[in-house]
Amino acid sequence: MADTQRPVRSARRMTDTEALMWAIEREPALRSSFLSVTLLDRAPDFERFPMSFERDGIHVTRVTHGDRWWGNDRYAGPATFERPDGWKAVAGHWRSHNPWYSNFRILPRRGSLRFLWGWGEEDWELVPLSDGWFRVGAEEWSPRRIRFDTVIDGTATRAVFDAAPYYRTFTP
Repeated sequence: MADTQRPVRSARRMTDTEALMWAIEREPALRSSFLSVTLLDRAPDFERFPMSFERDGIHVTRVTHGDRWWGNDRYAGPATFERPDGWKAVAGHWRSHNPWYSNFRILPRRGSLRFLWGWGEEDWELVPLSDGWFRVGAEEWSPRRIRFDTVIDGTATRAVFDAAPYYRTFTP
């Protein structure tokens, strides 16, 4: 049989990112709810937050970066969200002298407050409780709690997370 090449159907080829997402979509083992893919466009030292992909069922529908987010054509939820005035008082970067959990960030994203460790690789929703505390994580069984106090000029300066004090830092 003569050597023949297959005809090229398109001059455009998949990028590495597209190939990765295509492989994830078609591999059942990777479709689980605990899969997290983080793509960085530069070294973490130059960027505060990684990009995270969120799913509704099987397909990626949203991309988040810090307090910003973008939905694609499969996203069916609301496009705008209300942010209570009190959220501005607690949003920011919080630090402690704890060598294992030295800092976290609180930021509003879409319709909720978010709790991010380190570079944002752990991202939990803050759920307001009736006693002024917040539950860290949407799951009702989550034991983690945080509250904010010592408000000066409308800005909280101390957070108590699981009984450990953290203080607002003025880094971005």
